Amino acid sequence: MAPAARTVSACSPSVSGRPPRPLTACSDAAIRAPGGAAAAVLAFCLDGARAAARAHSPDGARAAARAHSPDGARAAVPDRGWRATWIPAAVAVLAVVPLIPLPYQTAPVSAVPAGWQAAFARLRLEPDARVLVVPIPNVGHSMPMRWQADTGEPGSMIGGYYLGPAPGTRQAMFDPMPARSTAHYLDKVWAGVRPLNSAAVASIRAALAVWRPAAVVAVTSAGSPVGRVLIKLLGKPGFRGGGVLAWRR
Repeated sequence: MAPAARTVSACSPSVSGRPPRPLTACSDAAIRAPGGAAAAVLAFCLDGARAAARAHSPDGARAAARAHSPDGARAAVPDRGWRATWIPAAVAVLAVVPLIPLPYQTAPVSAVPAGWQAAFARLRLEPDARVLVVPIPNVGHSMPMRWQADTGEPGSMIGGYYLGPAPGTRQAMFDPMPARSTAHYLDKVWAGVRPLNSAAVASIRAALAVWRPAAVVAVTSAGSPVGRVLIKLLGKPGFRGGGVLAWRR
């Protein structure tokens, strides 16, 4: 005949004076098991009770606090040495270096040519007369713009260094003007870095018809390449002196 079933209940022990509370696995339910099975169930429930008691004890709370403290977190993270500190700092420095402003490079300013104002006094132009100055002012040769700012002459000048719409395409570009390529070529002839040939002379003649200047003022000598081509196209200059040639048209 099978032995009578025994009723076993297990509850967690009292912690810090609190009344015992039933274990989840054994609460309010009697475990009925014959013989050794009942003992095994009882042992399982007692082990659970002891674990719950440790978790709610002061020592268990301190251990959990240490695990979540900054020291515990640092202990859990492996020490990566100097790389963890210096590599991010070096990357930050390299990212900031291009933002450090550098001083502008300076260059000597060319003085107003000696014959500049005398040439305009001889030409006796209207205040708004269009004047072609050689070198033609552009992004590479801005000196005539400074001479104009210093003396007020001429009142209106062909070319210039500015950002504006390109002829035809209307796209932004520096020093847009009709016959721009011829203007740049003439400046290179003036600087002595490009030779003159018959095709270049024909291009300069066509550009003069487009620009329609009331006067031409060239900062050069009559014997220079640009001086010779201008004399060929415009004739004898009306003014010559102080390194300046001038024609009124």
